[in-house]
Amino acid sequence: GTVNFTAPNNRDTDATFTAAGVYELRFTATPPGGAPDASDTVTITVAAPFETYAAWTARTLSGYSAARQAANADADNDGVPNGVEHVMATDPAVPTAGPQLIISGGKLALRYNVSATIDPAIQIIPQIGNALGPWQTGPGFLTMSATGTTFIASDINNLGASVKKFMRLMVVLPQP
Repeated sequence: GTVNFTAPNNRDTDATFTAAGVYELRFTATPPGGAPDASDTVTITVAAPFETYAAWTARTLSGYSAARQAANADADNDGVPNGVEHVMATDPAVPTAGPQLIISGGKLALRYNVSATIDPAIQIIPQIGNALGPWQTGPGFLTMSATGTTFIASDINNLGASVKKFMRLMVVLPQP
């Protein structure tokens, strides 16, 4: 992206950034009378603006009924609820893979992506259970790791031959 200054030759100015990212800016001040210039470098990180579920739904599911736009509905019938598709930045009108169950270090794990533009008030809660309920969550049951926007929630216990394990991703949207 680029940086635009409202008054680049003034001591006080505002800057606008055209895209999210990390910017390194070098500032140089030249005093009157030919004195030596003074300069400094600063690094600025600009976060992407977040997109609420309502805005995402209006953009991606406007052709569907209100019932099919609900967070717990599945507009494309791919088994991934719309709320999870929003979190993972997948297209809710095109069947796509949801969170993936994997084996990592001998443990059952759930790998999923999180959009960099989701509302920070959205709760993303990986859960594990020995049956399809009750579900457990938190450090007493799962360990978390992340690389960029990819997260892995792993069972704290190794897989056993006779123990069934189930995992899911619960997404809780903020109330409007």
